Amino acid sequence: GVLGKPVLWRSVTAGSEPPGGWFLDHQLSGGPLMDGAVHNYDFANMIFGDPIEVTARSIKLRRSRTAIDTATAVVQYPRNNQIMLSWSWANQAGTLNDVIGPKGSLTFGPGQFQSKARAKTKTYYCHTSSTGKSKLIQVNCSGSQMFFNEAKHFIAAVNGKVKCKTPGTEAIKAVAVAEAILKIAPKGGTRKITW
Repeated sequence: GVLGKPVLWRSVTAGSEPPGGWFLDHQLSGGPLMDGAVHNYDFANMIFGDPIEVTARSIKLRRSRTAIDTATAVVQYPRNNQIMLSWSWANQAGTLNDVIGPKGSLTFGPGQFQSKARAKTKTYYCHTSSTGKSKLIQVNCSGSQMFFNEAKHFIAAVNGKVKCKTPGTEAIKAVAVAEAILKIAPKGGTRKITW
């Protein structure tokens, strides 16, 4: 509730195609927008609930590749929450990752506190209120710790010690978002998300 409701999560990133050569082959991959299923859609579904519909449009920046390399999509969730993604595997251009609401925003990274944020083992978030006041939030988190905790939870779930927080149905739901985007992005439009 710190940011207020509803919220818009903006995820904008551009980079080179991952190594391997098959990521932008239409027959083998859905490009960056399918890759989003394991990076953003699953996380947005967990936070916001079941996705309702998506509006998307793609452009092709690398004509030599057959899969979509660049597109923008907005996924609508209950209570008017949204995630807006604009992803490209056509060129290096950087990243923007933030969440904005009526009471404030949360930027992934040190934001205006860039010079103070030097430790490499921490994740930084910059919170800015609607009054313009900002503060740096530091979270101790390393990538290896995150994956270790995921594996630990999975093993506990398999052994019946905890209820799995991410059953297979969640993966199906995330892929359904990606598939809806891939179906409408070439010509543009809006589509209901079903799974």
